[in-house]
Amino acid sequence: MERREIAPGVRVEITPTCGDDTLMAVDDGDEVCLNLNDALHAAPHAVRRDMTRYLIERYGKPDYVFCGYGTASHFPNCYQVPGKDKVASAIKRQHHFNRAWTSVIAGLAPRFAFPFAADVVLLQDDLLWLNEPVHNTERPTDLFCRLHPAADTRVYDPAPGFTVENGRVVREVLFEPVSLDALRRTRAADIETANKFTAPPRAQVEELADKLRENVTTCRRYLAEHGGNYSILVTLNGAAEAISIAKHGASIDVQVVPLPAAAQPDLIFTTRYSYLRRALTTPYGHETIFVGSGGIWSYRDRGVAAAHLHRELAVLLRKQITPPRSRFGEQPPWLYQAKQKIARAMGRRPNTLYDLAAWTVLIGAQLG
Repeated sequence: MERREIAPGVRVEITPTCGDDTLMAVDDGDEVCLNLNDALHAAPHAVRRDMTRYLIERYGKPDYVFCGYGTASHFPNCYQVPGKDKVASAIKRQHHFNRAWTSVIAGLAPRFAFPFAADVVLLQDDLLWLNEPVHNTERPTDLFCRLHPAADTRVYDPAPGFTVENGRVVREVLFEPVSLDALRRTRAADIETANKFTAPPRAQVEELADKLRENVTTCRRYLAEHGGNYSILVTLNGAAEAISIAKHGASIDVQVVPLPAAAQPDLIFTTRYSYLRRALTTPYGHETIFVGSGGIWSYRDRGVAAAHLHRELAVLLRKQITPPRSRFGEQPPWLYQAKQKIARAMGRRPNTLYDLAAWTVLIGAQLG
């Protein structure tokens, strides 16, 4: 924990949770405000439970709680699977985080609670559709009121201009539904800018392929633990060439190939040259892709999607310095796989927060 006094009598404490996330408490001796940011609503249930207890023990019931409620835009909404109901998938994912927000607020029982940090719109052509279902279908404050109608906590869905002074709401400006038509009308220039890109020449594509080959060398042992073969194509907006990654047994080959591809790969990942370059050359550049909405993952068919090949590619789409740990931990593969089979037979599932099968709603079937 890090503690600071930012003004006479006003203390700030920064507390780590998990995954390098932190939350902040501001205490002036009379009131306590918690800024949970994204540190709890996306954390595992056990972390939410334990941190909620800790915060109550340390600060008592807070006066104000700001808590994120948004879904990472890349998952599962940037994944295309034949037969996927993309709207239902997006709604399912957002509902999970709305419930998480509700559980955090119910546990802390503050005087006031506000969902925040997620009221952004995506302007890329491939993701414009996402704005209405994610923002409009269900608001976290509405869900809280339905699940906890007798709660003393006052929940507000604030918009810019919302104001609280001395424990009273003096200006109530609330969220209004997102309109795709209005976005296209009022943000036409922004949409145009969001969809502009500079096509890289072959030399720049070759440079990125070299970086991917270096990552293959660094991660070869981990990648070889994947038992199957696969073909993945990394395409860069506007480029005449793509980067092919093909695994055959323990061999992984990276080549620059002309477009259109000679054969349909199992997975196509499409991104901007600048995003991939940053991901492969800077320590946190991959977050544009995996936290933001920096690419589209397109699977050839449902069977291939069930194999989660995007996880294999994800290992390569970042600046790798040291080899990743074995996916089997410290145990031999046969023992790991046997334990997984036993766990599934007993009805136990691993953490499914980023399990594509758990979050992809298919028309008439479920993935995997």
